[in-house]
Amino acid sequence: MSSTMKIQELFYPEGCFSIDENMSQEKLSRAYSEKDFLVGRLEGYHSSNDTLSIYLGNGYSGLIYLDDFTLYPYRKQDGSMSASVYSLIGQNICVKVKELNGKHMTVFTRRDVMNDALDLIRKSDPNLVYNCKIKAIANYGLFVDVGFGISGLIHNKGLTINRIRNPKDIGFNCGQFINATVDCINENCQCQMNHVHLENNLSNTLFRGDIIKVKTLFPLNEEESGYFVYINENTPALMDPPKGLKIPYGSDVIAVVKERRDTHPDKVRLNFLSFCE
Repeated sequence: MSSTMKIQELFYPEGCFSIDENMSQEKLSRAYSEKDFLVGRLEGYHSSNDTLSIYLGNGYSGLIYLDDFTLYPYRKQDGSMSASVYSLIGQNICVKVKELNGKHMTVFTRRDVMNDALDLIRKSDPNLVYNCKIKAIANYGLFVDVGFGISGLIHNKGLTINRIRNPKDIGFNCGQFINATVDCINENCQCQMNHVHLENNLSNTLFRGDIIKVKTLFPLNEEESGYFVYINENTPALMDPPKGLKIPYGSDVIAVVKERRDTHPDKVRLNFLSFCE
């Protein structure tokens, strides 16, 4: 990764990069001398020598020793391969040339690219926005690919202004892209990230009598004194239950703004009007 790299333009998940089908020995040599990164497709793992094969394009290939593949744990406690490695087989990854040994014997490292990426994050403006890809969802937050193989976590408290059972409840899914900033990098080389402050809270623009579409989540309690709903990912609201009617989980409904309370996180109180057609 070149020191002149423009992070705003290039800091994307590895899968966003394409193989160079015009790869040549000259390009390999230049990347080696300039310590710049290349893009290759991970082809497979060879247990006999703990290496992974990689294809660069135009007939050029090489290998990566497993110790040079990632900053994160690559084996489970039982010694088997972590999904973080084999799930990338068939995917494009970013690498640097470690040993230049000809067209088919070049040795690469992905770990050095990841270290360079972390250094860039540490030195960059803390308000810099990264376009991350959601790779896994837990009850407590989103695991994202920040770029160049770096993993990030957007905890629920950095995702929305109110409590949720699971990020899926408010529309987040694996494979989706989400903007976030980096709060810090922990001792495990994982970025702790924040999304909620990037979004405008729609409740500040709503007034009594406004009619809006919302998604219902779960009843607030057994008496169903109200429904917890979201106007968007970061704008929660409360909706009064309609008499004699139960609203199924995850329904899209039309509601009218009953009141707005600036002193409470659930700023908007709604009345149910109808289900969406």
